[in-house]
Amino acid sequence: MRKVFCTANLPHGGLGSRLFAWANSVVFSYKNNIPLLSPRWYQLKTIGPFLRKEEDKRMYFNLFNKKKGEMTAFFRVLLKLISLKKTLTVEMISKEFKNKKSFLPQLYVFEGEGNYFGSLNGWNDLLLKETQEITKKKWLDKVAEFKEIPIGMHIRRGDFTAVDETRIASLESVVVIQIPLPWYVNTLKRIRAEQGRNVPAYVCSDGRYEELKELLDLPNVTWIKTGSAIGDILTLSKSKLFLSSQSSFSGWISYFGQMPTLCYPGRLLGYNLVNKAGIYEFDPKNEFSALDFDSPQ
Repeated sequence: MRKVFCTANLPHGGLGSRLFAWANSVVFSYKNNIPLLSPRWYQLKTIGPFLRKEEDKRMYFNLFNKKKGEMTAFFRVLLKLISLKKTLTVEMISKEFKNKKSFLPQLYVFEGEGNYFGSLNGWNDLLLKETQEITKKKWLDKVAEFKEIPIGMHIRRGDFTAVDETRIASLESVVVIQIPLPWYVNTLKRIRAEQGRNVPAYVCSDGRYEELKELLDLPNVTWIKTGSAIGDILTLSKSKLFLSSQSSFSGWISYFGQMPTLCYPGRLLGYNLVNKAGIYEFDPKNEFSALDFDSPQ
């Protein structure tokens, strides 16, 4: 039996938060040729989405498959029982790995969100490929239905705080809020005005129709509902231009897609994310706020 393995202990929360631990363990596995054990994706304590009557209950029972060739459930349980468990840190991922010899198997476990994308920047191609490989076919088929996403938008509602637009500037940027719908509406109108046509736009949101009506009623705007959180992320990662929320869900879309990403003024998408195409604060009402990148065709 191999002596060294790694896995991830996923934090409770949305898929965006849970992907960080898994992604760090994938990078560690790849760099050191160490077998990766699939984490437990499902979670049961998700009362909030039920109370808010959200479509995505965030239980994540049916999103992913185990990779081909991975050991059976019996041996996985046995390994976890007899192995020496060690904490896998961001520092260990970035440095050359030197394993200490041990009679028992060693299981390195990454927990929490680490430094978000800080240790993952530059690994987006690998992690997108790995994500696609473990995603169930039915969700990949949904993603494949969308050939092109000229403009993608992620509008987070749910448990994010709704704030009057006049108060947003007074709040610290670390306070995550519901980005006001007029920003999405006006930004889309500004882009379309500069293009001289109704460029198709696609929206993913945990909000209700009445919350999004002003945007959805615009011509050539489509509400994407793939039926899964991972399907929505992979679909919007095809966007040529992305209008983000403040959530890590938006972070993964921008990370995988590496497309120009627009953010509400003062609400720049954080999480130590590096996007080579650029992440921009954009005020659609400011005529000097330029679209200094290739707009979607």
